[in-house]
Amino acid sequence: MNQIIGIVDAYAHPSIAMGILFNRMLAPRLGLPVDEAAVEAALPRARLCVSEIARLMANEPYLAGERISLADLMVIPLFYYFSRLPEGEAPFADNSSLLPWMRRMEERQSFQVTKPPGV
Repeated sequence: MNQIIGIVDAYAHPSIAMGILFNRMLAPRLGLPVDEAAVEAALPRARLCVSEIARLMANEPYLAGERISLADLMVIPLFYYFSRLPEGEAPFADNSSLLPWMRRMEERQSFQVTKPPGV
């Protein structure tokens, strides 16, 4: 669990949230220009984060084992939005073992009541 949290803090959040999601989702809503160079620069690290988290999950039902953990709760918002962008299609297709986990997480009541409407 700690290793996944470390990956999220140090690599996934800066690349996925700040580099890609900000530019693809938030900037247009705020009337800001999309920084295509930032998106392109963030993609290699974002892909690596997805593949490493999938590798660490192995064949477990949740990221850190048999039960939901803080790692699952930190990763699902990033992966949820990233997987719905064109840039996110390939990393999740290459790491399809994450898809059943994502479905389990998305079905949780806590996820359903906290996701923004229309997403």
